[in-house]
Amino acid sequence: MRSAAEDVTLMALLSWSLLWICGLLTQAAVLPPADAADCLTAREKTQLEKETGLDRRVKIYDDVSKRFENSLILLIQRQDLKAVPAHLKCWNDVLDRSLKDIENSPGRKDKSKALIRYEIHLRQAINSVQESKTRADVDMLDAFDAWLAHAEEIRQKIVAFLFPK
Repeated sequence: MRSAAEDVTLMALLSWSLLWICGLLTQAAVLPPADAADCLTAREKTQLEKETGLDRRVKIYDDVSKRFENSLILLIQRQDLKAVPAHLKCWNDVLDRSLKDIENSPGRKDKSKALIRYEIHLRQAINSVQESKTRADVDMLDAFDAWLAHAEEIRQKIVAFLFPK
């Protein structure tokens, strides 16, 4: 029979182990790509190639953008600021690719729910990056400002697409 002290020790060890494992899984899941030319994972590329409908492709771009947002937050939390500029550039590349896909899609819909959700996400991501910018080093501000300006430009084009004049 175990004593209460042994139970507490066992629970503490189990809790620590679970936290450690969750930390490893989180880090592995959201690390940014090492090469800015290869911003999408193999799974994301395959999904985009298979999908013929714009709504489903926009949903994939939305998920990719959320992945980049989460990775940026993780990079800043871990103080891995050297990777931030390449990460932001890669995220911009994905935003460019999504805009080209939206503009060139033959079966596009002006009031697509997926596209509306993507615009909302971009607006929220811009706010999140703006907040993250305050925790960055001074030499990183140019990378943040460039991303913010570019993302807002992409967002404005999507809004114009959704609500033509």
